[in-house]
Amino acid sequence: MTKTIAKAGTDTAGREGLRLLGLGVVWSAITILVVSLSGCNLQSPPATAVPSATPRMIVQTATPAPTAPTRTPRPTATPRPPTATPTPAPTETAGPSPTPTETPVASPTLTVSPCQLQAWVVPAKPLTGSSATVYGELTCQGRAVARAQVYVICRYRALNARYPESGFVETDAGGLARIGFDTRYATPGETVRVEVYARYGGRDYRAQTSFQPQ
Repeated sequence: MTKTIAKAGTDTAGREGLRLLGLGVVWSAITILVVSLSGCNLQSPPATAVPSATPRMIVQTATPAPTAPTRTPRPTATPRPPTATPTPAPTETAGPSPTPTETPVASPTLTVSPCQLQAWVVPAKPLTGSSATVYGELTCQGRAVARAQVYVICRYRALNARYPESGFVETDAGGLARIGFDTRYATPGETVRVEVYARYGGRDYRAQTSFQPQ
């Protein structure tokens, strides 16, 4: 009986030991778990929920490439012929001036008429409104010519007057013709030109004189 009680006490003690051992193991596991959870809370901050980004559609617009500027063709320069360099003219040393020589001028050839007509007025200064006489003398080779036909034209300021008014006056044997006229058309002080015409041998001759009325 004593052995039975002793054996029962031994079994009870063993069971208590096992229970205590099991509680120690459980406690150790809980402690380790708490420490582990505390470490995780200290190391990792609570995660903040980040709103998910809404995807955006990015439309890329194609930028046109810059157009290269159009080059205007430049006119092609036409090559110019080389400009001749003017050669300086030799400087002439001034020498003594040459003495000018008169170059003879050829006189025109004149056809000498075989006859000459001369004329004059008498008086040369008649009174206005008075009478005067024009003389015409025709000679050929120094000889007086008779029967030549003569007339006169007086160039007044206002008009021209012919004497005689019609026809002719013939020269006499001395080759002289006298034609009278009046000076009523003349202005005092003016110079009246008198033209004398003579016709002989199919040729016409002319002479000129004047008078100045008072």
